[in-house]
Amino acid sequence: MGLWEREAYLLRVKQKFSGMKAKFIIIMVSMVVSFTIALALLWGSIYTDQLMDNAIDYANEMTELTNNNVDSYLKKARLLAYILQNNKTITKILAKSSYNGHNEMYNDISEMGQILRMGMTGAEYLENIVVVSENGMYFTGGGSSVKIAGDKLEHYKNMTDGEEISFSIDPAADKYDYSKLILIKKLKLSEQSPRAWTIMTVNCKGLYKKYNTAAGYSSAMLIADPESGEIVYDKDMENLGLSSSSELGDLSKYGTDNSYKIGRINHVKTVVICNISEVTGWRNYIFIPYREIADSYDNLLSVQFFIIAAVVVLTIILSLSLAKHFLKNMSTLITGIEQVDADHLTLECTIDSGDEVELLYHKFEQMIERINQQMEAIKKNERDKRKLGLKALQAQINPHFLYNSLNTIKIMGKMQEANPVADACDALICIMRTNMSKKTYHTFQEEIEYLNKYICMKEYQSASPIKFICKIEDGLENCYILKMLIQPLVENSLKHGGIMNDPRGYITVMIYSEGDKVQVVCEDNGIGLSEEESSELLSTMKDSAGIGLFNISQRILLHYGEEYGVSITGEKGIYTRITLRIPRLTEVGGEDD
Repeated sequence: MGLWEREAYLLRVKQKFSGMKAKFIIIMVSMVVSFTIALALLWGSIYTDQLMDNAIDYANEMTELTNNNVDSYLKKARLLAYILQNNKTITKILAKSSYNGHNEMYNDISEMGQILRMGMTGAEYLENIVVVSENGMYFTGGGSSVKIAGDKLEHYKNMTDGEEISFSIDPAADKYDYSKLILIKKLKLSEQSPRAWTIMTVNCKGLYKKYNTAAGYSSAMLIADPESGEIVYDKDMENLGLSSSSELGDLSKYGTDNSYKIGRINHVKTVVICNISEVTGWRNYIFIPYREIADSYDNLLSVQFFIIAAVVVLTIILSLSLAKHFLKNMSTLITGIEQVDADHLTLECTIDSGDEVELLYHKFEQMIERINQQMEAIKKNERDKRKLGLKALQAQINPHFLYNSLNTIKIMGKMQEANPVADACDALICIMRTNMSKKTYHTFQEEIEYLNKYICMKEYQSASPIKFICKIEDGLENCYILKMLIQPLVENSLKHGGIMNDPRGYITVMIYSEGDKVQVVCEDNGIGLSEEESSELLSTMKDSAGIGLFNISQRILLHYGEEYGVSITGEKGIYTRITLRIPRLTEVGGEDD
């Protein structure tokens, strides 16, 4: 960066931070931030008193969650028992002690399985439902716990002498497993029927699903059955620095009723909240490290900092909006002036404020308009020069062609009296008419007719036939092309492609559309061009070294624009292909070249 650029940059920075907009923003931000800090301090003092209440509410919520989940499975067990007790088909099945054949057994298993599976529907953590009778009938819903060991089955049966549902806890198999809640209900069948039981197995993880997925603290949880002394469920003991819940020892020291205590567990200050379940009678212990509550205040400080930062940002945005409103006209004019450059000499804004800014706007607009007029005049002069240069190039067409053609006609007239003389005259008349025409464009149909007459004359000159094929897409015949734009390509193939010396040689012209463009392809199977020769030939079109191709390229650039042009491809000894890319024109003006 030079000295002048550096000084200009420093000047822009100074103007940006010492202008009216910057001063307005600083005042607004200072006022709002001061008020926000005062409000945050008041809020922090109120919030601190609620931290312990929040922890207790959290423990109560977990206890209520347990009660609701257990109660939902109790209702499901009662409903299933009611259905089984009042279904005559099920009653008959449970009264059986043996089967007469496999079909009867399979029908009973299917009937019972369907009802039990319906009972499991919608219960994610209900692992299985089993129905057994004292006659040895055993039916399962097909869950993950399919078979119950015989000794356990007898234990479950003996737990249900009355009509109420009995509870049992199966401990977890390993540290990756969860305890199982067993709900046993004795079915009330007729006096003549054998006794029957329904046994429902529930994964204890489902009873505390909310705690598993969205714990409010980095806490630990333990559920204990005071009657059996079994641990129903424990979770996240590592948050207390313990490897298992057995390291807690006697749980009664942490509370036996709805209360909370603060003590140390594994040298960590901990809040222990004990709640008694109204449904199961279990003790729900929530262990929250005291640092979690203290960290809540730190979190509050982080939230306050975030809020203050957000307020600052919003204040800056609001201040910018107000400053933009008050300084709108000046900012609009400055932005419009900054967007003006050599390629875009237009003031893209409008100001009608009626003040000095509008006067400045009109003066600058007049200056840009004068610059545009001068540049347009320069461009027009350049276009005129290019047109004159092209006319001069067209005047360089070899006059020997017309002379040789006339000489050929004269010789033919002397040697024979035949129609070819008339054909040659007709072809020459068509060629001369096209050459002398002042039209810039003619249709593809007229261009093709011109090419056929040109080939006709070349055949008479060489006294040998020329294989020439011209194909055009339907619908393009009446579209327009620059006059004599294809003929130089055909002439180039005849002169330099070696077609005249090869009886198998041919020239093909294909005309087809691609969207709103037209592709004109001239191809011959003469000596061909290598990739290097094609590139070299394209480079000659940048100057007047090759009059034919240079003429074509310049005419396309002048009349159609830079997105259109000429491309050359080929393969040595196989083919040469020259492609013109031009727009599809269905009508043209009447200007001359």
